[in-house]
Amino acid sequence: MELRKIKYFESGSQETPCFTAELWDDGKLTAYLENNGRGGNNMIHPADGFTYKDVAKYDDLNVESEIFGMVYEDADIRKNQSKGFFMKKGEDYYVQKFPYPISKMKKQEWYDRWVAKQKAKIKADGFIILNRNL
Repeated sequence: MELRKIKYFESGSQETPCFTAELWDDGKLTAYLENNGRGGNNMIHPADGFTYKDVAKYDDLNVESEIFGMVYEDADIRKNQSKGFFMKKGEDYYVQKFPYPISKMKKQEWYDRWVAKQKAKIKADGFIILNRNL
């Protein structure tokens, strides 16, 4: 299960995350999800070729919690990836700050080598890099 095209609305999130997203399963667009952020269940709309019976398994409290976690993690990645390497080890998240703004670093000839070296060090220490901007 994977979420794509997540749009998270922090200002609308009260009891649950306020978001819309596409739900993909086994590489297929399976359903469209939305939650108004007021504590209710996710609304699930089957994608073309699927029925409500096909997507009923996503209307389970455990799956819903997993989806909420994916939405929150995506929001954290977007918020933190411009600050530095955003990474995870076990259940904990960390940010290793960039020495300069990444927009300026990307213009430097040494940028690709530096990123590759930093990624290798981070992975060797057992972290998973979550950035999507490198």
